[in-house]
Amino acid sequence: AARAVALVAFQDGAAEIYVVNRHLDRANKLLTDLEEMKRTTRARAMGSDSDQLAAILAAATTVINATSVGLASGEIPVDPTPVRASALVVDLIYNPRETSFLRVAAQQGAKVLGGLGMLVYQAAATFERWTGAEAPIGVMRSAAEAALRERTHR
Repeated sequence: AARAVALVAFQDGAAEIYVVNRHLDRANKLLTDLEEMKRTTRARAMGSDSDQLAAILAAATTVINATSVGLASGEIPVDPTPVRASALVVDLIYNPRETSFLRVAAQQGAKVLGGLGMLVYQAAATFERWTGAEAPIGVMRSAAEAALRERTHR
């Protein structure tokens, strides 16, 4: 997921991205693998324990969690309290709909977005590739939301 997000950021001409990982070598490898896509984007790998992380989060316009941290617990991948209120904070996890990471970011005033949209659009792309027909995205999103509600109520 992190690779896909970084690739789109490079393709869309993001001015700057930071790939943060608990293992700095993994963050560096991701950027090395995508080196030819960078064009004008400044990219930097950083360990999640970096002293600079709070300042990076405070300056960021978009923060995306592409880890599984928070999927089955109240853990958060990094402390989002430095994030400014004008930032968009995205968690690619779709269940739970609101992770602890998103909840804390929302309390800071940030706009937050969960991962359900990414899941639905991935499914839509697969549907279109397999069938050659346009995906019924609204129907697919409604079905995904219903399935999550049902799973939550069990």
